[in-house]
Amino acid sequence: VLLTIPTSSCSNERSFSCLRYLKSYLRSTMKQKRKSYCDVYREIIDKLNMEEFINNFIKKNKIRAATFVM
Repeated sequence: VLLTIPTSSCSNERSFSCLRYLKSYLRSTMKQKRKSYCDVYREIIDKLNMEEFINNFIKKNKIRAATFVM
């Protein structure tokens, strides 16, 4: 068990740093047209039944179905 537990949090810090960089990049490269699409489709997304969507997503792949016990 001791061999599998990291002794420091460097890898976690690197992951968060990389994630922060990626988010900043995505925000800075988002043009007005893309922002408008996000706003327009928000109403449609709010109306979706997410549970049904997720179940359909899981059913389309045997590995997902086994992982999520469908």
